[in-house]
Amino acid sequence: MSQKTINVDAELLTVKDVAAMLGVAENTVWNWRHAGEMAPATKIGRRVLWRRSEIEAWLDTRTEARR
Repeated sequence: MSQKTINVDAELLTVKDVAAMLGVAENTVWNWRHAGEMAPATKIGRRVLWRRSEIEAWLDTRTEARR
């Protein structure tokens, strides 16, 4: 029986990754997080990480409707 290996790091993004993905400064991501305006993060030890799917879903909620 073979076991499937899941690459968790591929789905988890650091603040640097999120900032690059959104085109903003890392401080902006931290500010949004502390203000409660950012997608939910996951803490693993001291690391704060975001699931790519959470960032994408968060972006979808902020997409303006076409006029």
